[in-house]
This record gives sequence, structure tokens and C-alpha cells, in this order.
Amino acid sequence: MFKHELDKIMSDSRLKYNLKKEQAFTNILYQLLDSHDVKNRKIIGWGKKLQGYGIKQTDFNLFENSTYRVDERIFRNNKKDLLDKKFIRVFDKSNHVKNGPYYSITPLGLFYLFQNMKNISDSEITGMFKLLSFYSLGENKSDVTFLKHFTEQQKLKAIKDLFRYCKFDIDDERIIFSIYIPLFSLNVIFLEARISSKDIDLNIAHLVDTYDLPAMIDDDELNWQIAFTLRLLLSYYLYVQMENKKNILKLPRDFQKSINSVTYLLGSSLQSELDEISKLRMKTFGTADVLEVQKMIKN
Repeated sequence: MFKHELDKIMSDSRLKYNLKKEQAFTNILYQLLDSHDVKNRKIIGWGKKLQGYGIKQTDFNLFENSTYRVDERIFRNNKKDLLDKKFIRVFDKSNHVKNGPYYSITPLGLFYLFQNMKNISDSEITGMFKLLSFYSLGENKSDVTFLKHFTEQQKLKAIKDLFRYCKFDIDDERIIFSIYIPLFSLNVIFLEARISSKDIDLNIAHLVDTYDLPAMIDDDELNWQIAFTLRLLLSYYLYVQMENKKNILKLPRDFQKSINSVTYLLGSSLQSELDEISKLRMKTFGTADVLEVQKMIKN
């Protein structure tokens, strides 16, 4: 009886710890997202090149009274876990950045954040797209003006669809991240990654030729792949809600390119399935033609 009670106490303690950790992660990542695209949060590297946006460790004390409350101690206690899970990145001398280190949210950290936020505002959705565009397109091409063509409800639905069709398993050793679009009986996987503090495996990266991937996947490549894929799929989930699909021609060219890329891959995946079915019918009936098979069955 005593052992049972002790096990329950330990289980409850671990649950409270996990809830506290999850909330700490969420609060830290929220403040880092909120710093993106803010003038006095710019991280400037050598040659005055913009590297990103971020916060110094001591600056987390500024958020002690925020809705997403965090301070330097909370950040310090969770910093290693956040870095190991690739939810944040650091900018310092190794990145040719002076006066660091600065800490910045990654696309994977952004995904975790939005999955754990209870309420998401329209401005936060805009912030999400700005971050994804910055990572995947660069500072001069992070145009999110296409968002004005969609309602807040449409944007929220796009985010819900994104999270509905994903796999995001996290434990102390590794993260398995997979994101797909369901198509009839087929799930078209756009990105699948296995991530640990020591290495990164990209099992599937359909939106680029896998032959173009470097032999060793580093953090920069992972950030680009995730940002690129999330931005394209969110754009697709917005597009499918458009009543008049021809209106896409009125939207920015980058949005049109995103839809072209996603729909092409979906079509290619279906064609591959149809080709496999045709091969199966050929092996079975000697032909893939429906009418020919019907004649054979009647005879």
C-alpha cells in the first residue's frame, strides 16, 4: 500500500514538473517570437548583416510581469533543454556576432509554441508568418501582405489543419517531427525528421531534391527545411478555403508559387499511386484497362 501511494506521489510530482516545464518553454518561446521583427532586437553580424532577432539572457527579467511571465532564472534553468531540442538558437562570436550571446526562436520552437498556446491572436499569426518567411526566404523577401486577403477565422483554421496532420513526439532523447497532407487513402508526407541534441536525420524532404541535401544536416538546414515546409502548407490550407480559386492570381507571386509547389507534389503522389495500381492490375489480369478486364470476367 505504501509503495502504491509513493508511486502515485512520484507520478503526480513528475506531472507537475512536466506542466511547469511546458509552461516555461511556452513563455520563453513567446517572448522570443514577440521580439522578431522588432528594431531594437536586431542581431547584427559582421558587415552589418542582419542575422536575426533575439534577446540576451539578462533581458528576460523585463518580462516578469508579462502574461507570458518569464525571468532570467527561468530562462537559465531551461536554456540547455531548449537548445538541445532545437527550439532556440544562439548567436555569439561563432556566428560573427558581437556583444552576444543572443537567443532566438527557431521554426521548430515556433511550432511547439503555437501547439501550446490556448488563444492565438491575428497579430500573433502575422508574427508566425513573418518568422517562417524570414527563415525560408530571407530578410528582403519576408512579405506577408497576402494575409490581408484572409479572415482571422480562415487563418486560425489553417493553423488547426496544420497541427491536425502532423506527428510531433518529444522525449528527453529525441524529437520525431513529421508533417503531411491527407489525400484520400494516402498521406503525402512533406517533411519527416528525427532530431536529437547530437544529430539530425531528414528521412523525407519532398519539397527539395534529396540529392541536393548535404551529407550532414546542420541546424541551419533543419531550420530552413521546417520554415519552408510550414509556410507552404499554411499557405495551402488558406488557399483551399478560398471560394473563388481564380482569385489566387490577385495575390503576391510568392503565394502563387507556394500553391503551385504543393499541388504539384500532391498530384505527383497520386500519379505514383495510380501507376502502382496499374502495375498490380497488369500482373493480375494482364491489362490495366477496365473494359478489357470486365470482358475477361464475363467470359
